[in-house]
Parts: sequence; C-alpha cells; structure tokens
Amino acid sequence: MKYLLLLLILLSTTPAWSQNNSLHLSLGGALPIGKFASKDVNDPASGLANPGGLAELGYSHLLKDNHWGLTIGIRGRLNGIDKNANSSALRKIYPLYTWSSSNSSWKALSAMAGVYYILPAASKLDVRMELSLGTANCYLPEYTVLGILDTAHTGATSFVQAKVNKEHAVSFSATAKAGIVYHLNKQLNLLANLDFWYLDPNFKHVTQTVIVANDLVIPGVISPANAGSPPSITSETRDYKQNMSTLNLTVGVGISL
Repeated sequence: MKYLLLLLILLSTTPAWSQNNSLHLSLGGALPIGKFASKDVNDPASGLANPGGLAELGYSHLLKDNHWGLTIGIRGRLNGIDKNANSSALRKIYPLYTWSSSNSSWKALSAMAGVYYILPAASKLDVRMELSLGTANCYLPEYTVLGILDTAHTGATSFVQAKVNKEHAVSFSATAKAGIVYHLNKQLNLLANLDFWYLDPNFKHVTQTVIVANDLVIPGVISPANAGSPPSITSETRDYKQNMSTLNLTVGVGISL
C-alpha cells in the first residue's frame, strides 16, 4: 500500500493533470452487516462486530468529458467485537462465574482504484457515483474471555479462559459508493458519501484454546500452574472465513489541485 500512497503524491504534483485533479479526505462510521454483525455465538460465521469508524484518503482525476473520472485511494476501518456476545456461550455453561473480555477490534486496510461518474444537480452541487476494486489486509484480533469463581471473596479459586490468537489475511476488496459534492469555491469541496464495502477474508491457522482450572493453590493467581488438580486444556487450529462487509457513511473535504 505504500506504493499507492507514493502514486497519490506523484500524481498530485504532475502538471499535466493538475487542472482536473482533487485530493479528498473523509471520516465516518462503519456499520457491520449480515454475518459480520451477527451476535449468534453458535454460528461460526458470526463476526460479533459492533459499529465502528472509517477513514479514507483518495485522489481523483476528472476526464475530458467532465463526467467520467478515475480514482485511487486508501481506507482503513475499525470494528470492535461485542464483549457480551463474545462471552455468552461460556456464561451459560458456567453461570456462577464472573466474566470479562479483552478489548478487541476487527481491522481492515485497503488500497483500491476505480472509476466514478459526476452528475451536476445544481450550480454548486454534484452527485457522484463510484466503483472501486483492490485488495485489503484484514486483521483478526487476539481476544481473551476470562471467567473466575470467587466463592469465599478472597480471590479466584477457579477460572475458565478462552483465547484466540491474532491472524491477518489478504482479501479482495470492492466498494460501491454514492454521494454528493458541494462546491464551496473553485478549490474547496464538501463531501458526503454512502458506500458498501465488500470484504471476505480467509484467515489461516487460527488457534482457539480453552483452559479450565480448579482449586487454585494461591487464590487470585490466574495460571494453569496454580491449579491444585491438573487443568483441562483443549486447543483447536483451523482456517476461519469471515465476511467483513460494512455499510459506511462518511463526510469529508476535497481540495482541487
């Protein structure tokens, strides 16, 4: 993606393109949809994702007909994992335990290129539609769910810990976008966009480990080695496919170059 950023800089300083070029920065919200938003922990395809944030830096070149143009850009997104949903299955099995989950977020960073169409709507207002394709680095976070049993209120005497390791994967990335451009003056524009961002990564070698430890020798010390009896440790490694598509609403500013 560093090469795309370098291309953005080089194109923005190319005199031959300068009269129809613009650089734009947008920020907004990312709403998970479909399986990515599902909180059903019994469904392996559920992403347990919460609404998050998105940032985008783009560069556009309007072609000579003043309607069609080319665009390239980078965008990043962050969606937290729902803590309550994450621990719900274990809470049902161990209802007397007190549960906590680590702060973990799905992440994606994408580089894309595409085409757009401008439709004038008023003297200072345009409607813009865009389709872009590219690749994305997607990140499955490491997350931990911990349940402790403290019957004597002197510190945990038993605990259950479930942990998933972090992984990343490269995915095909595509966006379909529609929005408006309001021209404040010849150089400064305000932008508002709604887009659908498609991601469907396949994470390799994801390991989930569950530890059940009882009769802790030193109350409150959360370690399998502290168990008075041999702890139960189960581990499974598999590939994990997770659709990470979102609907995104962004606002931003564009500068004509």
